[in-house]
Amino acid sequence: MEFGSLLGVPVRLHYTLVIAFILIAWTLAEGLMPLQYPSDRFGLSQVDYWVIGVVGAVALFVSVRARKMLDAFIECPSREWDDYQSKKMEDSWE
Repeated sequence: MEFGSLLGVPVRLHYTLVIAFILIAWTLAEGLMPLQYPSDRFGLSQVDYWVIGVVGAVALFVSVRARKMLDAFIECPSREWDDYQSKKMEDSWE
């Protein structure tokens, strides 16, 4: 599913990301957070755990999307960087 483009870079969403988002939010809300922060000690409700799980999943996906967008805007493609590094190594041996 394509959402359009941002500064000429297409923004797409694959259906597996929706499944991964649900699984990450569920794992945080039902597994990790109740173990790390028990409700009897911290006074958190099930809704609180789900809010934390969804916020955590959103933060993960936003950071991955930001990284991918930055990769698209890098001035020097990776193959040029590799060529630069190999040339630099060759020069250091001379």
